[in-house]
Parts: sequence; C-alpha cells; structure tokens
Amino acid sequence: MASSSDFFHPEKVQQRQAASKAAFVDGVLQKVHSSLHPYLRNKWQELHDTVNEPTANLWLRQYRDSLRTIPFSPDLSADDDELGRLSKVRADEMKQVYAKARVGFSGGTITASQNGDGDFQFLAGLCGKDEFDQIGIKRLSLKISRVAGKSEESSAAALINHATDKYSATVNAKHLEGAVLRLTDADFWRRNLKVNQVRALEHERISFGMVGKSAACYVSDEQLQRYRSQCQRNSQMLENTLAVNDLGDEFTLSDLVAKSVSNPEIQIAEIMCRVSGIEEIARNLGYVGLFLTVTCPSKFHSQKLDKTGKYSFQNINYDGSSPRDAQDYLRDTWSLLRAALSDQNVDFFGIRVAEPHHDACPHWHLLLFVPRRKRGLTVRLFRRYFRRMDKHEPMAWKHRFTVKDIDFNKGSAAGYLIKYLCKNVNGQGMTDSQGLLDEDFDSGLDVVNSALRVKAWASCWGIRQFQFVGAAPVGVWRELRRIDGLTNDEFTAAADAADSNNWAEFTRIMQIDRKVLLKKDCGLNKYREPVQKVKGLIDVGTGDSIITREREWELIFGGGSVFDLPRNIFNNCRNDEVIKLVDKKYELEVALTHKLAVENKSKPARTNFFLKNSINPIYSLMRQSMTGVT
Repeated sequence: MASSSDFFHPEKVQQRQAASKAAFVDGVLQKVHSSLHPYLRNKWQELHDTVNEPTANLWLRQYRDSLRTIPFSPDLSADDDELGRLSKVRADEMKQVYAKARVGFSGGTITASQNGDGDFQFLAGLCGKDEFDQIGIKRLSLKISRVAGKSEESSAAALINHATDKYSATVNAKHLEGAVLRLTDADFWRRNLKVNQVRALEHERISFGMVGKSAACYVSDEQLQRYRSQCQRNSQMLENTLAVNDLGDEFTLSDLVAKSVSNPEIQIAEIMCRVSGIEEIARNLGYVGLFLTVTCPSKFHSQKLDKTGKYSFQNINYDGSSPRDAQDYLRDTWSLLRAALSDQNVDFFGIRVAEPHHDACPHWHLLLFVPRRKRGLTVRLFRRYFRRMDKHEPMAWKHRFTVKDIDFNKGSAAGYLIKYLCKNVNGQGMTDSQGLLDEDFDSGLDVVNSALRVKAWASCWGIRQFQFVGAAPVGVWRELRRIDGLTNDEFTAAADAADSNNWAEFTRIMQIDRKVLLKKDCGLNKYREPVQKVKGLIDVGTGDSIITREREWELIFGGGSVFDLPRNIFNNCRNDEVIKLVDKKYELEVALTHKLAVENKSKPARTNFFLKNSINPIYSLMRQSMTGVT
C-alpha cells in the first residue's frame, strides 16, 4: 500500500497535474473537429509556456464559448450520421416548444388502469411530468389544468425566438406557418447544420493559417477533398436518375446537365456571347470600357505575402472575418456605390467576377461600360467608396482599388475577361506556347487543378462567381432558344436573335418590345408555400404568351420510384379526412381552449390551420403518440 509520502512526492504531483491539464484540454476539444486539434493544442501550449496556465485555459474556454455563436450551433466534431440524429433532436425540441405555446398545457394529472401497455411519454411531457410509468397501462385519461393557448402568431414568435436565442438559428419563410414548419422539420435542420458546420470548420482552418500561399491556396485540403467527394456523389446520382416525359422519352439527368449551362464549356460560351454583345452595344453608344479591381481592407485578410510573393505569414491586422463577411462587405459597398452612380445619372452595364485571394478572402473584377464623359466621375466614386473603410492604413490607396482603360484598338473587352472566366470555371484552354497548361500564380498549380480549388471555395462560402449588371434578362434568352418552329410573330425576332447568338440584337429588341417569363402556380411545397414553374414567355406590350415547356416530366431514381415535381403535402400521401385524435384502442380526453374542427371541403381553405392540417407538429406528434403511426 502506497504511503502518504508517495502521494505528495513531486513526481506524483506533476503526473497528476499533467493528467488534469490533459483532461481539461481533451474535454474542450471533444466538440471540435479532429483536424483542428493539433493547432489548438499548440496554441494552448504556447500560451501556457510563454504566459501562464490560467491565460492558456482562459483562451481555450473563450474559444469553446465562441463556437456557440455559430449559426444553428452545429457540432463541429459530428459526422453526417451524427448530424442527422442531431437534426431530429432539434426538430423534436422545436415541436415541443411550439406545442406547449400553442395548446397552452400547464400541468395536470395522469391516471391509468392496470394490465395494458402504451407509450404516452410525449403527452406526459406536455403535462409537465418528468417521469411516466408505462407498466400496466391500458386506458389513459388526461385531466389537464389548462391556460389559454397562444395564437398562431404568438406561438410562432415564441418558437422563432427560442431557436434564435438558443441556437442562433435564422429562418426565411413567406409566412409564419412556413417558418414553423421549417423549424420543426428535421431536413431543414440537417441542411443548415451541415452548411454552417462546413463553413465554421473552414473558417477555423483559415484562422489557424491552414489556407494561404504557404499552405493550401483558396481552400483547405480537407474542404477540397469534401468537395470532390460531393461532386462524385452528385455525378453518380445524375447517372442513376432518369427523366421521363409524358411522351415516354427518357434521358439520364447527366445527359440533360451536359446540354445545359451547368456544363462548364457551355457556361463559358454563353458568358462570352453575352460579353461580346454588351461590348458591341457599348461601341455603338460610344461608351468607354473600364476594367476595375476592388479588394477588401487588411482586416479581412488572414495572411500576408512577403516581398517575393512566394510565401505567406499571419496578418496581425486580421480580425477573424470569414470570406463570407468579406463578400458581404464588397456587396454592401457596391450597393451604396450603385445608388451614388444612379444619383449622378451615370448609365453603366457590364459583368462582375468574384475570385479568391490565396488566403480565401474574395476580391472582385468588374468590366463596366460607361459614357465617355462620365468616365472620370465613375472612377472617383469607385475610389471614394472602396477606400472609405480604414482609408488611412498603409498602401490602401494602391491595393484597394485599381482601374485599367480598355483600348478597343488593341483588343476586345472580352479578351480582358477570358482569362478570369477560364481560371474560375475549369481552366481549359489556358496553355503556353508548348501546349502545356499554364500555372496559377497564387497556388503554383496548373490552371485545371487551381480552378477546382476555386470552385470548391465558391461552393463552400456560397459566393456567386459571375453576375451581369444592367444587361437584358438571360432567362428570357434561354427560353427563346428552346423553341422550334415558332409561328407567333411577336416572339419571332427575339427568337431569331437568340438562335443566332446575337446578344446585342436581342437586347435591342427587348428594349423595344419587352418579354418576361410566364410562370404558373404548381401547388404548395412541404412548407405550405406556393411553388411556381416557368412555362413560357409573355409579351408585356400585347399580352400575348407562348408556351416553351409543354412536356410534363417525372424522375425515376435507381430504385425505380417515381414522383412528380414539385412534391407537396397534397400529392404526397394526402388524406381528405382529418385523422381522428382518439382511436378505438385508447380514449384521450383533452381539455383545449378552442374546439377541434373537422376539415371538410365546404369550409374556407383557411379554417384553423393549427387543428386541421395533419402535418402540423403538435397534431402529428399527438397522433404518433397514440397510434405509433407517423
């Protein structure tokens, strides 16, 4: 048996202290992805050795607490299966919150007879009972001490506030019913948990220097691998899915994608066609071309380059902003600038390209055409707005905004843009004099592999790479190109221009005789919001319309299941009769503040949404608790 002196021996004490420190660090890192563990341990150890242990522990605790502010509060250590389970837990929690607010349960008593069984845990929870003995239950009677149930609006507000306060969750919906149905839907939580987990992890990797010139350009290697895996899964899904129309024609989705603008080659061709068209318009109007580049202030950049441009190091001015924050800054500044240009009656049009710096911070290239006499004013406004934030920081005057005048005598505006298009799409066509692929300056990789990293970056942060400004709507252009054998004279000229890839002529026709997309309602989605599908075009002046999408399509997956798109609650297992709350096996006496209504077709479409819809959270859960049927 060890003596007390052994317990207090210096070596034993040091061992216990080391074990305690390791247990503390491991406990904090338990909710952090394993790829970040080495960096967090090194940072903690650095503070422990250079400052003191309390400071190191405080930093680690603050880091752990900062993770709770991530939107939807995802578990950064969870895999896909664990996120799926977490999404169900969150959705069930939201159902409980909404149910208690809506029905107004405040407590009560439960009585049961012997020699039976059943699961009424949910109902017991509504009554405020923490534990409920299921043994020997056959008949259940609820006598509830009730309070007035809240209105739909107040209940929805309570639910949204709960999700916001506890999980920093946000929901965009067209009405309150849609917000409630989203927050109580496991699929909604799974999507948002996954997106915010991926972005949070990538943001942490950026903060720890895992993305940059000296590490991995544009995106981390882990995120790149995830993007490749996702692309592979998507490709397999497209190959194994058939699209069948009402004539019996069958195509795989991969065949249809290859013929659409989702094909990188077609995407580049369409963008170049549109750029050439707006350049022709600019020349005819006597406009000048400007190639502008705008970047973010230093605090948005996690890394800086040395004088050689070959190595990167940590930027001391970095404030922890994510690429999404930087994109929001560029977008908001551009919004203010557009308003200023409008106030000064500056007419402009062109295209904007977003691409990443080596450290994943975005910057924009803009190809704009403006009236010659407004050229100086446009440049001054760009310089004023994009140098406004932190305008006194060193070299802001040089790096924040640059402009090049396009000389039409030396080449076309499209020529300025083609390099940026290829670099950000697929890298094809960028070769040297020997036919070898060019090398990307930032990453040092060939342009094909570099383009893949750029696509992974845009996918991770949800950044739109290409956007036209002040141009004719491309949706109408694409619909016109779908038509064969057009007989309506109102659309013939525009369709001919689209078929001949003459964007300039198409724009001229649209200015004289405007066309817009014709959309039709196609029922409701799972969140009871109207869904519209493009069916054709309509002439604004005459009111004439033409149908461009005559066929109805169904999708057949590899397993052979067929469903019509879009799916909604009415074509997905709809029952015209509201399922009764009391079934033959059990009797449930519930005292409510309002009367249960049975849906029938003679009543208005909006008779007590909460009670009549079988997909309502509390309604479905009560039914599931009584019958075991979802």
